[in-house]
Amino acid sequence: MREEHGGKAYFAATGANRGAARPPSPHVLLLPNYDELYIAFKDRSMYHAAGKAPDKVGPREEIFANHLVLVDGKIAGAWRRTLAKDEVRIEVRLTRDPGRTARHALDAEAERYGRFVGRHATLRFVERW
Repeated sequence: MREEHGGKAYFAATGANRGAARPPSPHVLLLPNYDELYIAFKDRSMYHAAGKAPDKVGPREEIFANHLVLVDGKIAGAWRRTLAKDEVRIEVRLTRDPGRTARHALDAEAERYGRFVGRHATLRFVERW
């Protein structure tokens, strides 16, 4: 199936999520580095605010070498984790203030990640790495 958005053509398997409900906004994802959602496309401008990639989001120079924070489908920063015996500490560096509701959604995403790795998650916002 082919769809056009903003003058660009996008392709998907026939019937793939057609008519599926969109997640509530703000929708936050913690993506691992090299995640297919981001690197699978040659043109990644759909993930960048104003179509331009941020200069630097995390400790690594290449944007896709960092774990990415997406808010409503746009790159909003980077994250990293530290595993401890019963805890996973998640540090997030945001490129812009996403607002209070997005921060709550980020808390929920961190908790979801903690359940995935089987540990209690703590979230901390950092300004620098």
